[in-house]
Amino acid sequence: MNIDKGQTGTTVFLFEAPNIEPGKAQITYRGQEPYSYGKLTGGDVVALYDWDSKKALPKPKPTTVVGIWKFQLNESKWDGSTVTLNLTITNLGERQTFGYPSDTAELTAIDSTDKMIKAWRPEPTSKEEFLNQVFSGYPYQKEYYPNESWTGDLKFIMSPYSGETSLYYGQYYWTKTYKLFDLGSPQ
Repeated sequence: MNIDKGQTGTTVFLFEAPNIEPGKAQITYRGQEPYSYGKLTGGDVVALYDWDSKKALPKPKPTTVVGIWKFQLNESKWDGSTVTLNLTITNLGERQTFGYPSDTAELTAIDSTDKMIKAWRPEPTSKEEFLNQVFSGYPYQKEYYPNESWTGDLKFIMSPYSGETSLYYGQYYWTKTYKLFDLGSPQ
């Protein structure tokens, strides 16, 4: 960036400075004799900032598109060895079924040992609940109209020794597999 003598300009710097207190850091402006020093001040740490509106912008949510399906990870949190996700699935194409019976699509967590864990569902307490679980699948497994979305929570109970875990989308009895998001590891 070139600024003529006597003119002003705006520059945005984004840098990470671990273990440095902002008040003790300095910015040096080269091109002046002697160098001019600015002071950094501490404040809120934000992922994105709009200088024109002077407001923090929300951090973009991780999004992956596979075929006609858009997956957005709204939130991911660990409680011990259980990870709970809030996920949005959107159909970007024509009317299509996600899951049984058309493509057997399902979402699972796979850990660093390649162990596949399906989303947790409460144990059925009656024959009706059991049959409902068998024939209904997971709540995201349904017919979607164009641009229709499903948002909901999925819980995966992992082993405390699972290590790094990722969310996967599998089709056709796992003959096609797509990694969607890294979820971290048990605490």
